[in-house]
Amino acid sequence: MSFFEAETIAYEWIEGKGIGPRFLGHLTEAGRVFGFVMEHIDGARTAESQDLAACQRVLVKLHALGVKHGDINKHNFLIRNGEAVLIDFETAQKCSEKAELGSEYKHLELSLRDPSRRRGVGIHMASDHIPG
Repeated sequence: MSFFEAETIAYEWIEGKGIGPRFLGHLTEAGRVFGFVMEHIDGARTAESQDLAACQRVLVKLHALGVKHGDINKHNFLIRNGEAVLIDFETAQKCSEKAELGSEYKHLELSLRDPSRRRGVGIHMASDHIPG
């Protein structure tokens, strides 16, 4: 399954559930998908250790749908007004194994404390490069 297909399917699973940004559509050229557009989360920042409770709340919502994110790291949680929004669903998959979901949940706290920039580069917006 291609990256775009996997991510699109995951956004269908979470649509309207208060877990991630709204999926707005695909970018195509000559019938080929080369990207997608999501809702902009204005005023957001990547998660830090003090955001654990907010990140846990959104991860519980995801797991309640029977979905494992598959790439839990602080750069995949955006924080706005004290609430977390999950992004980057390319490795998300349906999962009914409570042990796997529990392991992902337990890994969250360690991930938020990780001082490295591994597995993320922070928020990068295409509009940052458009001359004003």
